[in-house]
Amino acid sequence: MPDQSEYNKGLVHDYELWTCDESGKPLFLIRQGEFSNIEHNPILQSIFFAPTKTKYLLFRAVKMVKESEAIDYDKLGVEDI
Repeated sequence: MPDQSEYNKGLVHDYELWTCDESGKPLFLIRQGEFSNIEHNPILQSIFFAPTKTKYLLFRAVKMVKESEAIDYDKLGVEDI
C-alpha cells in the first residue's frame, strides 16, 4: 500500500522482488515489474509469484516516481493465497 498522506511520498515505479540468504544477500529474482500510473492512482498494489521457499524477501525499488525520494509505504505484507 503506497503512502496515503496528502503528498504520496516515496512512490516506487519499478521494482524487483528477491529471495535472500540469512545475511540479506539477494539470491534469486522472483519477480520484476512496474506499478503503472502509481503517481495518479496510489492504491494497494499486489505482486503474485509462484510458491517459493525462502526465509527472507527483498523488495527493491529500482526506479522511484520522484528520483530524489526514498521509498515509503503504509503497509507491506506477504500472504499465502
